[in-house]
Amino acid sequence: MRLPRSTTTPSPSREFGAAGVRALESAGPPDGEGWVEVEMSVEAEAVAVSDLLRLGTEAEALGPAGLRRAVAGAVAVLAERYAVGF
Repeated sequence: MRLPRSTTTPSPSREFGAAGVRALESAGPPDGEGWVEVEMSVEAEAVAVSDLLRLGTEAEALGPAGLRRAVAGAVAVLAERYAVGF
């Protein structure tokens, strides 16, 4: 997962508890855009998709490819749902 180092709301540490805190503590230095890469285990793809959507634009799933596709699919459904009537 890729996160901005300055993530405050929503916060991975709040969303994922101790696992989020450990992931952020083990992250390397931020890249040129201020993002860090963290690794987190997930119990199921559906749970990971929900967790990532809760973080909104403050997170990016880097892999596995199936998870990225699932997040993209969920975002496409949301984009279509919210675009109706505009």
